[in-house]
Amino acid sequence: GGFVYAYVDWTKMIDKLPREVFQPKQLEIMDAVRTKTGIMELTSDKINKTKMNFQLKYSMNEKSGNSAKHILDIINSVYVLSK
Repeated sequence: GGFVYAYVDWTKMIDKLPREVFQPKQLEIMDAVRTKTGIMELTSDKINKTKMNFQLKYSMNEKSGNSAKHILDIINSVYVLSK
């Protein structure tokens, strides 16, 4: 069994964030990402003294597009929002 589990529905998370605490540029990024989000699930397994294996599953809401680029765009957006 694993030690770590996380489940994030990016659309619901973005909708629950208080918009008044963000700058206009940050709100633009949030609005752009809102329609291109999905569900992310992080789990861990095979834990020993020197390492832990993680598995990240991402299901995007869009039917078209490159899922790898899609997840990198979201990670980049989260990074930009954190600044």
